[in-house]
Amino acid sequence: MERSRIVVVDDNKNFLRVVSYQLRNLGFEVFETVSAEEAISQVQEESPSLVITDLRMPEMDGLELLDRLLALDPQLPVIVLTAHGTTEQAVEATRKGAFEFLTKPFEVAELEQTIANALRLSSLVLENGG
Repeated sequence: MERSRIVVVDDNKNFLRVVSYQLRNLGFEVFETVSAEEAISQVQEESPSLVITDLRMPEMDGLELLDRLLALDPQLPVIVLTAHGTTEQAVEATRKGAFEFLTKPFEVAELEQTIANALRLSSLVLENGG
């Protein structure tokens, strides 16, 4: 079975390294990016199964990135992460099409389950011609 490809976007390089390491240990192919623009390029080049993005980043925040990614691929599951989440931001992210909104710090098991749910839903949508 082909490994799921995940693009992880976070301007905090230490956090990016830790999350990428954890995802690789779970068997995913991971592409790390530190900026939203770089993430858009990665999505266009690598056709990932899923994107995980930080909410607060310089130049372009996670919500704007979410809009741009879904314009490229409306079926792409996007998980938004933040250390400074508010209920309003979670609602806005979900309204804009984010699969899930997680607050840092989170348990690896929680992220793993969220990814599994997103990939399962995504494959069902594809199977049904979505």
